[in-house]
Amino acid sequence: MMQSKTILNVYPDIDILMNEPLSKYTHTLTGGPADILAFPRSIKECQQLLDYANENHLPITVIGNASNLIVKDGGIRGLTMILTKIKKITSHENLVVAESGAALIDVTKAAQANSLTGLEFAAGIPGSVGGAVYMIGGAYGGDIENFVTGAEV
Repeated sequence: MMQSKTILNVYPDIDILMNEPLSKYTHTLTGGPADILAFPRSIKECQQLLDYANENHLPITVIGNASNLIVKDGGIRGLTMILTKIKKITSHENLVVAESGAALIDVTKAAQANSLTGLEFAAGIPGSVGGAVYMIGGAYGGDIENFVTGAEV
């Protein structure tokens, strides 16, 4: 584990915690420690962390809002990134554009503020946009797949 300690020195501007219990971040309050838990604020920071993990042969786990996640007591090895700080939401004409860590609830509010309809089913879903897209989230007869027009990966 010696190599992972250097990540704190390599990326001092990224919020990184070592051996952090994931139970502090999951809605289910479950989960042992992540070896390395990072909270990137941009795609660039994500790429830097991914490069570091790949160069050091570390497993990578990406988490959104952790609202639908149960983590084992043994935790997660390698690098775990929580994307909730990548949460910018903008509106363009009849479109709402949201980053993966944006709360789905906030996206529904942005749609409402712009008189856009259809996302009402998501108003009470506590997850993130990325999680909803990954899991094809839905409720009350609606689902996210009918509202995503594109994604940048």
